Amino acid sequence: MAKYIPQGIPVTRVEKMLRDTVKECDEDREMALLFLEELRDRLKDNPDDSQTRVMITRALDLVQSAKNHKTKALDTLTKIKLKEIDIQSKDQSVDHENPQSFEDFIND
Repeated sequence: MAKYIPQGIPVTRVEKMLRDTVKECDEDREMALLFLEELRDRLKDNPDDSQTRVMITRALDLVQSAKNHKTKALDTLTKIKLKEIDIQSKDQSVDHENPQSFEDFIND
């Protein structure tokens, strides 16, 4: 399977979009956790409410989904950074036939 390399979109723009996605996931997770606390309080008042139990399940799904999406975005961001480092290290290739002396290295 060929690796997808985005063409025409600057990497910094993709990084910004991924960081925005991470922030949105954090916000969504916090809102779902607040909603979950509210539902648990409602369930304490009326333990036989089946609709509240279904809503609790959905809220837990939202919490987990937000965390999964955040993990995927951070994974993608990490891969982009590692690719940048790999490209930079290839650009700074070492000339093994004419190695640079330590003094020359320091003076550069």
